[in-house]
Amino acid sequence: MIVGAGFAGASTAFHLSTDQSLRILVLEKEKVAGVHASGRNAALGRQITSSHLTTEFTVRGLSWLAHSTDLLNVTGAYYPTGSSESASKMLQAADRFGVEARGVSEATVYEHWEELRGLPLSDVVFVPGDGVIDVHGLLQFYLQEAISKNVTVRYNTEVASIDETRLQLADRTVIEATTIVNAAGPWAGTLANKERRLIPRRRHLFVSSKGAAPTRPFVWNVGENEYYLRDEGTGLLLCPCDELEMPPCDVRPASDAKALLAEKFKSSKPLTEKKIKAHWAGLRTFTPNREFLIEWDRDVENLFWVAGLGGHGVTASYAVGQTAAARIMKRHRNQFA
Repeated sequence: MIVGAGFAGASTAFHLSTDQSLRILVLEKEKVAGVHASGRNAALGRQITSSHLTTEFTVRGLSWLAHSTDLLNVTGAYYPTGSSESASKMLQAADRFGVEARGVSEATVYEHWEELRGLPLSDVVFVPGDGVIDVHGLLQFYLQEAISKNVTVRYNTEVASIDETRLQLADRTVIEATTIVNAAGPWAGTLANKERRLIPRRRHLFVSSKGAAPTRPFVWNVGENEYYLRDEGTGLLLCPCDELEMPPCDVRPASDAKALLAEKFKSSKPLTEKKIKAHWAGLRTFTPNREFLIEWDRDVENLFWVAGLGGHGVTASYAVGQTAAARIMKRHRNQFA
């Protein structure tokens, strides 16, 4: 039984479906998949992160996307790091994981992003293999492939709580399962009564009018003044990289969201003058140490967690599901050997 049909649950179902002996049911509370965190992200495929453990997943995930699907638009990405030490660490991580990367000048970034003049862009690392992911296409790929191998996905089915080997639904129906995979995103902690283990945080995204050619490398400032932006159709997608801890919910934008964006980009007149035509908010969910939670529960024997992907869920999804399925199947084989 898998709770949640977002990227964590869908990829896990996709990988588990290779074992035809398993009966797999995915429960999704919404009428379609991807309504919340999995569908409210910037679709950026970033390989090198601040954590080696996370980077192991993102590199594997993006490599699969690049070589096995047509769901990745490889644009490259510029990462202003803010210091030579940070740039050096990022380049060392790239070398460790076999990712092509090199340092470039601010002038190189300005050749593509004239509107960024005025913003700090020091110690930039360029990763040519990063890009933009077809989020909807990827999520549907996982689900349709799983369904083709006899996985059942039940929509409009809200889980109220997880207790040992039982799920209680919002309509008070109780479902028994030999293994429960908690992939419920921001709700994962509350469903299993372990709120402290997972922390949802709100982040805003904005789409402006009047962008440029949609082939430019995206820019992600990973220094102190964190932000990112990329081309989106005829406009720009911009993010101030805000983080506000919130309870799990169908999150809405803050009333002062546009002021937050204006403050972030106040040094760039071309950006602050752009008209915002759409904006929304999503929840990214973290563990206290910001590492992924892909493991058996320490107290509940048959509960497995696939959660806390912290904004890297799309890029890392293939590797996350692959790892989760391998760990679940290892115990399954041991139990029935």
